[in-house]
Amino acid sequence: MTRLALVLAALLLAVGCKNHHRYLTRQFRLLHPECRDGDIGSERRREGEEVFLVRGCGVEDTAHHVCSTRCAYHFESVVRRRAAFSTSCPEESLVITELSPHEIGVEGCGVREVYEASPSGWIPRSEPERVPVR
Repeated sequence: MTRLALVLAALLLAVGCKNHHRYLTRQFRLLHPECRDGDIGSERRREGEEVFLVRGCGVEDTAHHVCSTRCAYHFESVVRRRAAFSTSCPEESLVITELSPHEIGVEGCGVREVYEASPSGWIPRSEPERVPVR
């Protein structure tokens, strides 16, 4: 790839990911349609991390930002819902542990799973594993 092509690719990526709050707000509203734009706030959880705490309409969620050829935010509430289904465990019984900025573990009802954020969504990194109930 030529130097010009690399520079253009970097610029396109930067422009596509630049206005994170507006894009993040739009994705949050898809999950919580009762919220209006003005009701939603977001903040970077830690400097240098692409993980954001999002609050609105009495709902708090964590969004993991992933960029490759396109950018996306993936919310932990989606993983909680998926894990509740795959483990047959109520959402409120699940505990989420961040393993890295793009990987989380979900544990509850004696089952543990690991999910990774990718541009296309949360991908299970492991089969549900039986663990001793604490």
